[in-house]
Amino acid sequence: MTRYSKTMSESLAEVRSVTPEQIAEASARRDAMRHGAGGRRGIDPADRDDVKATDKDQELAKKNMIMQLRKSKDTKGNFSIEFQDGKKQKVDPKFVELLLKAHDMIQKPRDKEQFVGMISKSYRDMLKTAKMVSKQLRMGEEVILEVKEEYVCEDCGCEQGNADPNCDCPNDSTDLQASYWVKKEEIEIDEMKMDDPKLNKIFDKLKKGQTIKLKTSSTISKGKDFVDYIVKSKNTVNKGRVEKVTLVTKGNEKAVKKFLYKRDGKVTFAIGDMGASIDDIKEDFTPHMMYDPKTGKGYKAEKEADHLRMKDMGYTHEKPEMDEAKSSTGYELYHKDFSSAMQHAYAFAKKKFGIEVDPKEIDDKVATGPKKPSNGKTNSYSLKAKGGKKGIQVQVYNTGKNYELNMYKEEVISEEEEPQKSDGAKAVEQGREDKKKTRIAQLQLQIAKAQETINQLNAQEK
Repeated sequence: MTRYSKTMSESLAEVRSVTPEQIAEASARRDAMRHGAGGRRGIDPADRDDVKATDKDQELAKKNMIMQLRKSKDTKGNFSIEFQDGKKQKVDPKFVELLLKAHDMIQKPRDKEQFVGMISKSYRDMLKTAKMVSKQLRMGEEVILEVKEEYVCEDCGCEQGNADPNCDCPNDSTDLQASYWVKKEEIEIDEMKMDDPKLNKIFDKLKKGQTIKLKTSSTISKGKDFVDYIVKSKNTVNKGRVEKVTLVTKGNEKAVKKFLYKRDGKVTFAIGDMGASIDDIKEDFTPHMMYDPKTGKGYKAEKEADHLRMKDMGYTHEKPEMDEAKSSTGYELYHKDFSSAMQHAYAFAKKKFGIEVDPKEIDDKVATGPKKPSNGKTNSYSLKAKGGKKGIQVQVYNTGKNYELNMYKEEVISEEEEPQKSDGAKAVEQGREDKKKTRIAQLQLQIAKAQETINQLNAQEK
């Protein structure tokens, strides 16, 4: 009889001592060796050094939300997490810590998978999930993923059971069965595209101290009205690749700061460290001057309606050049200083009328005469031509911004037609005539201004 090394009882006891885990491990090793390296039997995959992850495996690993959260934690929030909706967003380190803690406290693998799926959809879903589990963590309770349906009013956005007491919406907040209650997720946010031309144009024009109006929405609430913000600073970050605008709420400057970022033609908005969307944007109107292209005269647009009306009339923001404003006879009306106005009068008289003003007249009546007119005043001159002939009448009016020229040619009277008078009488009469002509010139100037005002009013009414 053959003698075995172990008795039946000993063998049975050894088999009974094998644990289920040991059996499973041996089974796995057998399967691995059976299907290992290129179908070769007897090679344990653990002994192979040429096993490499595919590019697809590596890409999926990068997009794993828990891996991304851990990387964000290591970089103190400076890592942009990619969500399933295709958007990337930096997440506050406090939220990262909260979500990783919640993930570690979930016991069931099935619940862990559900949790990861909830926070991976979008940044908005991540914050919503964080809000749900944070209360449970604070209370020391087990993390339970209960997704409650929240309802809001489709007209005003008030939450069911928590309506704003100051809301003027006519819907009855106590009627919980009414048709105007919809799921919170069903409310659409009219979000502007990040590369919207209007958004980019206003961003580029922003300057320190300027005021803008923004209507924004976040995962917490949907924007209803425009809010005024003041630009505190505008600079570049990330080695000049990103433009950054810091905003504070007008009238509540100590509130959480808001930020606008522009990179590669796309503008984003953030409330502190939390991302938000821009529903609409518009510039705050600033009163400014607009100019008549014909006369160069400026008018202040106090309201946006004034600006639009003047724009339709052809008025511009830039003051036109002086040579664009001319009289009916062709001389330039407006000049930067008194001297250039008088020099233009002499040159125009010679060119247009063939009158060369006597230099002695200029020395006696202009150079050594009264000082240049002050603001709102007019200087008048009767200047004779060379040889004592009739010359020109000149008036220069100080508008406060420039000097307005008015001139005309004097009438010539022959000596035969002029009655003989004594020298004294001639001097007195000449003085009266000069005053009379000066007064006439002033009246003509006033009439011309009045007619100009009437024409502008008529144009505005059209």
